[in-house]
Amino acid sequence: MQGQSNAELIALYSRAIALHPNDAEAYLRRGVLHCQQGDQLRGLADFNEALRLNPNHAAAYSNRGTLYLEQGKLAEALADFNEALRLNGSDSLTFYRRALLYQQRHEPQQALADLEMAIRLEPCLFEAHLLRGKLLLQEGDAHKALASFDEALRLQPHHALTRCLRALARWHLGQSEGALTELTEAIHLVPQEASFYELRSRIFAERGQLAEALADLDQALRLAPQEPGYYYSRGNLYLALGDQERALSDYSEALRLNPSYAEGYNNRGVIFLQRQEVEKALADFNAALRLKPDYADALTNRARSLLLLDEREQALNELNKALTLEPSHTQARYHRGCLLAEEGDYRGAVTDLTVALRRQPRWAAIYFYRGTCYYWLNELERALADLTDAIHFASQPQAVFYLHRGNTYRALGEYAEALADYDLAARLAPEMAEIYFARANLHFSQGDAEQALSDLAHCLKLQPDFGPAYLQRAAIYADQERYAEAVADLEQARTLVSPEEQNRIEWELALLRQRLAQQPES
Repeated sequence: MQGQSNAELIALYSRAIALHPNDAEAYLRRGVLHCQQGDQLRGLADFNEALRLNPNHAAAYSNRGTLYLEQGKLAEALADFNEALRLNGSDSLTFYRRALLYQQRHEPQQALADLEMAIRLEPCLFEAHLLRGKLLLQEGDAHKALASFDEALRLQPHHALTRCLRALARWHLGQSEGALTELTEAIHLVPQEASFYELRSRIFAERGQLAEALADLDQALRLAPQEPGYYYSRGNLYLALGDQERALSDYSEALRLNPSYAEGYNNRGVIFLQRQEVEKALADFNAALRLKPDYADALTNRARSLLLLDEREQALNELNKALTLEPSHTQARYHRGCLLAEEGDYRGAVTDLTVALRRQPRWAAIYFYRGTCYYWLNELERALADLTDAIHFASQPQAVFYLHRGNTYRALGEYAEALADYDLAARLAPEMAEIYFARANLHFSQGDAEQALSDLAHCLKLQPDFGPAYLQRAAIYADQERYAEAVADLEQARTLVSPEEQNRIEWELALLRQRLAQQPES
């Protein structure tokens, strides 16, 4: 029968059945051919007839179970596989087929047990090794999965999908170089498979090889231009490269192809958020959450949008929801920690920021905010350690980090170190008025009034409405008995501070005016 088509073989078995209508084996074989032709109805009829003629035909149960499995009738399929194995407990193929059923039922341990039996009975059953590797990888056992893929490749050395899966296992084991080698071989075997390029792009991206990652995603999209996930992934790459326009275009295309893509709405919203287009960002985060109400990323990003609108209480509620869903969500912990710090709950902020650091131990901003919280809690050594870590982990020097560490050094009485940090902060951000105000306070505390006045003058040139700077300069002028200038600064400060502060300033003004009146004319 070698070389004959399925249709010809079906005709042969039909003639045999006409001559021998009680031949169960002929019905079984014709049923298999019908199924291979996609005619499940005739296939099922033949399997049923084979079992009517021979109720103990294990292969008929196994093949009918496979047909039920393809139809999604899992209960009927399981019953047939169980009966087949009761009749013939050494049929490796039926163990493999039942493993497929258990995989669909999300029962990986039962599936793995059946695959072990299939492999024990038939060590060269390629499909069993391949499926075993897939399930082990899903269960997080990349070492054993790799061994299964190795055995599968020993049996079929040029099987591209197995190479791809072995690459995935090696990537999970931290062997990114080996994973790239495997994927390059898989692509060599099947150069038209878009998913191979997409996976290789993810590995390149993790290694920081963004140009190579982008080239692979471009190729994946040439091969599969209707795949929304590839546009989404390329959008992520463009975002990492700082190309917001192309990222926005790719996210929008992903959403055109799949309007139910919650992740696409979330990431497009992030771009709008970065552009301060808050209403557009909120619309996208709302869309993501309509599709996926338990989406912690979108809840966190909606909270960030609400903060920009000064909806602080609602933002806090969103962050609380996100953390109820994912208690260790790094971004939610970070943003709630910052919000709590701004509200004066420094201890609560420290708790959140500490949890965030467990997941992201090299995130400079978390160290910075936790360090400022420790500063306000007067835990100065901890503040100093965190602010130093913030400076260490920052991708580029940040003036505000040095400013706050300078404040901490000053509070610790380490004035030389404080001055060095203020000087560096001023070089990094010469337009930041707060730096000059802090340095002026340090100079004045060290008896250098002229340097303090110079810094305060520069501070007020940069920010003429900086009330505390007028107050500080008035204090220096008063100390130097320059009462007229002190009065002028206090009168200016009075227009810039809170009503409570105004009352104190009025008292000081009265005192200074009295001294000014008593001062001899020069």
